Amino acid sequence: MSFKRFLFLCVLTFQSIHSQNKYDNAELKIDYQMTISNDQGNNNGADVRHSYDFTLLCNAVKSIYANNELPNYYEFIRKSRSNRQAPSLDRSMYPKSKSSVYKDGESVVVTLPVGNNLYSFNEPELKWETVSSEKKEILGNLCSKAKAVTDTGKLYYAWYCPKIPVPEGPFRFKGLVGLILEVHNEDRSLIIEATKIEKSNSIIEPIAYINTVHLKEKADFIKKRSEYIDNPNADKFSSPYKAYTLDGKEIKADKRKSLKLNENILLD
Repeated sequence: MSFKRFLFLCVLTFQSIHSQNKYDNAELKIDYQMTISNDQGNNNGADVRHSYDFTLLCNAVKSIYANNELPNYYEFIRKSRSNRQAPSLDRSMYPKSKSSVYKDGESVVVTLPVGNNLYSFNEPELKWETVSSEKKEILGNLCSKAKAVTDTGKLYYAWYCPKIPVPEGPFRFKGLVGLILEVHNEDRSLIIEATKIEKSNSIIEPIAYINTVHLKEKADFIKKRSEYIDNPNADKFSSPYKAYTLDGKEIKADKRKSLKLNENILLD
């Protein structure tokens, strides 16, 4: 092989690798806060709120949406398994949420926990439509309003910024002509709001989970989740121990009740 031909092949190889990897680095980093409220979750009728922090790393093609602590959490577990003398996992290192969404081109893969198990599946594309000419300013960005009905029949509203022409957003909410900075469901019991936007060149890659089951269809995940809600202890051994009140009545924790109450804020 001549030197010129060898050089030509090297250039082609470099261009191919560069082409494959040019979207591995993020352009933007957006911090979001997801707030879930349930006024039925308190005996006094008070509004119970839970907040979760997530970060979206994205460019025009790829993105990863997850809790900040999640990658470090699984990296620590892997190192601990290979080193018996490694320090124990501190409670502060536990991620508040193990869910994540990885997008690569048209593929949107969601990973969600059901009980002690983790399942991943492909989300179908959302069909958005403009709501009105209503505008709203979020973090200094003028946003327009859109809505979409999910494959499970839930209505969501989104505020997106056309001047940031990245078809991205939190969780599965993607595909508009601008970055989505806020999402909420119909009764606003679930709200996801951007809290910070900055430039980034961090690597975009899926979370390196341990023992995740990939399902062929989203319907399989919904079925497993429904089975868990109906019987949360199906995959656990029954405990021989019971708890009693001072007057001798057995204390029974009904997980199904709390799970059922939260069905309206499931991210479908």
